[in-house]
Amino acid sequence: MRYFLRAVRRVKSFNSKTAHQFAHHTRRQLNRVRDAISPFRGSESGGVLITFTLILPVMIMVVGMAIDYGLLVSQESKLQHAADSAALAAASEYNVVNSYDNSNEQLAAVAKSSAAANLQGKGSDFGISVIVDDETATVTVELTQAADKAFLGSHAFTNGTIKVNAAAQVIGQMPVCVIGLADHAGGTISLDSNARITAENCAVYSNSKSTSGLSSKSNAVLHAGLICSAGGSVGGKANFKPEPLTDCPVIEDPLRDRPAPKAGSCKANDLEIIDKVVTLSPGTYCGGIKIDGNAKVYMRPGIYVIKDGPLNVDSNAELEGEYVGIYLVGSKSTFRFASNAEIDLSAPKDGPLAGLLFFEDRNAPKLRRHEILSNYAHNLLGTIYLPQGRLVVDADNEIADQSAYTAIIVRQLELYAGPNLVLNTDYSATDIPVPDGIVGLGQAVRLTQ
Repeated sequence: MRYFLRAVRRVKSFNSKTAHQFAHHTRRQLNRVRDAISPFRGSESGGVLITFTLILPVMIMVVGMAIDYGLLVSQESKLQHAADSAALAAASEYNVVNSYDNSNEQLAAVAKSSAAANLQGKGSDFGISVIVDDETATVTVELTQAADKAFLGSHAFTNGTIKVNAAAQVIGQMPVCVIGLADHAGGTISLDSNARITAENCAVYSNSKSTSGLSSKSNAVLHAGLICSAGGSVGGKANFKPEPLTDCPVIEDPLRDRPAPKAGSCKANDLEIIDKVVTLSPGTYCGGIKIDGNAKVYMRPGIYVIKDGPLNVDSNAELEGEYVGIYLVGSKSTFRFASNAEIDLSAPKDGPLAGLLFFEDRNAPKLRRHEILSNYAHNLLGTIYLPQGRLVVDADNEIADQSAYTAIIVRQLELYAGPNLVLNTDYSATDIPVPDGIVGLGQAVRLTQ
């Protein structure tokens, strides 16, 4: 199903009426010239000079009016664009801020910030009115601005004020697929080199209030249904599809209240599996798990606690698991999938980690590194939840492209080299549930006449 915002644009202070006024002024001035020169039509001596002398002021007047009209049209067009952008920006945040007590003030602030960003320099002096209709989920923005004095130094076509408005209505919701939780870091979500994120039907949020909290550089492309930064963004138009919204409200961690599983007694210590075919059972693996060589490891359904050590899949090893939840507890508990490793994992469909493929201990050290370097990690079905960690994706192939859905909630997300992190949202194609708080945070936006 497609979701979008419908924006209704109209109410202009001058348009066809102004064009008629311009034509009327011009005809009246020309008629005056015709009446003035009619007594001289039969005289050849001085006729040309008299005619030119009489018509010159009118010509100047007509040209001046044309210049004034053109400048006013240009000014109104810029103001209308700012109103459209402001209405869409505010409506895009409707569901995000709707739970706040001061939600209308938050939406008004978003709209004003968007309008100010579009009306820079001389256009920065404007008035704004924002009306929120909760019954229809509509945000209406009205902008007013003093008409610029131009060639004639008058307002022949206006009363001195230009007024435009735009209304944006939320008629659907889309899920969120990425949240970068770090609130002040530069590059909370960052893409470099030829990296890509393809998330066309979901929203990507950076909570960082840094001016560089969201970054897409070089040939990198972040393509999502909605891109939003609590601070600013770094990158050109070619690096983002669509252009990111900035100064967005911070989103609280939607999984902050999800209870963590408990670690049990050690099922194994410092487990190494090299060049073997092994089936693992759920439990607590102290010291981590190392899978190397040409090993093939299958995880039975259940919860795997990786305690005080990493989960590493190296060389040409394979790791496969259906209905598997991996809990990382302890300062050394990270995961790393090497470039030639084959990874095929899906989250549990029920139990404490239902919908969660990875769950990092909330007391873990901040910004420790988790790595997806694999070119063969096509199925990562579920939610990757690393509230303290830094997830680095550095590969040369599509990642998670065969997953029915993948959501990522991490402190920081970094993509390098040439991966294409594909974040699908085909929830109906799987029995893996989507955790509460993932669906319905964002909206796609679209202007219609």
